[in-house]
Amino acid sequence: MQTVEFETFISQNCINIPLNFSQLNNRKAKVFLQFPDLIENGNFNKITLINAFEKAKKGKVFENIESSILWQQEIRNEWE
Repeated sequence: MQTVEFETFISQNCINIPLNFSQLNNRKAKVFLQFPDLIENGNFNKITLINAFEKAKKGKVFENIESSILWQQEIRNEWE
């Protein structure tokens, strides 16, 4: 078995093989994924985020919205 190594981005659950490995097209391969921890990549603190959601629930921010769909459409219409 042979091994090749390259870096790429996963997009919509697909891994694009670089063109210089075109000879691998339509061949069976064993794939190993190595990537940084997802939590380390985020710029948020989980506890802070949960606390913010809890505070928003208590603040009744969306209390006056009768239809969430209509509300979202109105917001989008403001962007046009």
